[in-house]
Amino acid sequence: MLPKLLLILSPERKDLLLQALDGGNFQIECESNPHRAGEILGGAVRFDLLFLDAELPDGAWQNLLEWSRRHGTASAAVVCARVADHHLWGEVLQSGAYDLLVEPFEHQEVARIVDGALNSTSLLPPLRR
Repeated sequence: MLPKLLLILSPERKDLLLQALDGGNFQIECESNPHRAGEILGGAVRFDLLFLDAELPDGAWQNLLEWSRRHGTASAAVVCARVADHHLWGEVLQSGAYDLLVEPFEHQEVARIVDGALNSTSLLPPLRR
């Protein structure tokens, strides 16, 4: 069975990532609306990897990551950003996401991160209460 990826990204960032993922054997679903993405993550479909836009217009990537963890609908997540600094990097790792991917999305770097995330033995940590 092919790995299922859910891209929750702005249309521009989605197009760039799809180009970098080209040639991979994945089932890919895309959503740019954070509310709709939350509905998808609350459903019955389980995703092997989420790509979350660090600059979502109506909802924070952290909320979607928490939502997927609460519903058990994703094994790993990667946050995508146009630019990044040490603060964002730390926030991503502290949240339990697998990695941070910064534009430009180079094919080899995307492949390395996807391979690592899909082969990671650790799943998203449980919510801290």
